[in-house]
Amino acid sequence: MEYLSDRPGRYGVAVRNIETSQTVLIGAERQFPSASTYKLLVMYRVYQEIANGTLSPEDVVTITSRDAVEDEPSSGLHRGQIVTVAYALQAVITVSSNAAAYALTRAVGGRDTLEAAADELGMSQTGSSGGYFRTTARDMLVFLEGLAEDRLISADASRGMVGLLVRQTVNDRLPALLPDGVAVAHKTGELSYVRNDVGIVYTPGARYVIVVLGQGADQRGIERTIAEVSRRTYYRYGRPDVAWDEAGTVASDGLRRRSSPWGEVIGMLPARVLVRLDDRGQDAEGADWYRVTIGWGAEGRVYGEHLAARSDS
Repeated sequence: MEYLSDRPGRYGVAVRNIETSQTVLIGAERQFPSASTYKLLVMYRVYQEIANGTLSPEDVVTITSRDAVEDEPSSGLHRGQIVTVAYALQAVITVSSNAAAYALTRAVGGRDTLEAAADELGMSQTGSSGGYFRTTARDMLVFLEGLAEDRLISADASRGMVGLLVRQTVNDRLPALLPDGVAVAHKTGELSYVRNDVGIVYTPGARYVIVVLGQGADQRGIERTIAEVSRRTYYRYGRPDVAWDEAGTVASDGLRRRSSPWGEVIGMLPARVLVRLDDRGQDAEGADWYRVTIGWGAEGRVYGEHLAARSDS
């Protein structure tokens, strides 16, 4: 990408089309501060402990003074709060809560277990240095490719992690210039001189991993650069010409995906994500329910009133 040659800052970029294995690597071996992208390893370890039966989503964690040592987002967690593991993990991924990340790191065995997870996953250049995690674009590509291919822990666990990442609320980088409906499962990271965004993009015609790590004094400039790299990658790999025959867009944030009409909640969907409509049915009151498939393979039933721009009507 010649575009990066005159942009402010230094970058590490890795892109891979999951279907074709086409790959672009630029500065992919350079180490960068991971900032909050290290929280992907927290998420991985939590899911692993749940799969092993040593942790439950309903177990509780307490936010201690040791956890509440950094700035928190407005909807983050604070000292003294007692929350479930599931709630804490949601806060870690969707709003990037630092306190929740520290509490869950303790719950899975401490910082060393995160470094061990990176080693297990083949992320050989990811680890703690000087009190901060550092990583490379190639290492993040390794993690996200495993996630996109349902290889991390299990298919269900991988899809569960993607379902969390797609609900990320900081969307000023990878998703910023993409069309409505494109699902981006991603994690941002930022420090005073660092802006990162790493994720998986799902369209009706393609899946690809994109990692952009940026470092420099012009933080807004780096954010704009990440957004532009993402836009150019979409038009190269996203196959925007491909569409599902019947599709709808999620109209409201936090739409519940259920096992059956009014049945068990099996996941949540963010607003503006495109879903494939597989069939339509009605509940006892005559309300429409759709069986849908989302880009990362998850399925379920959703209430029709919460879908906009349906192409079946």
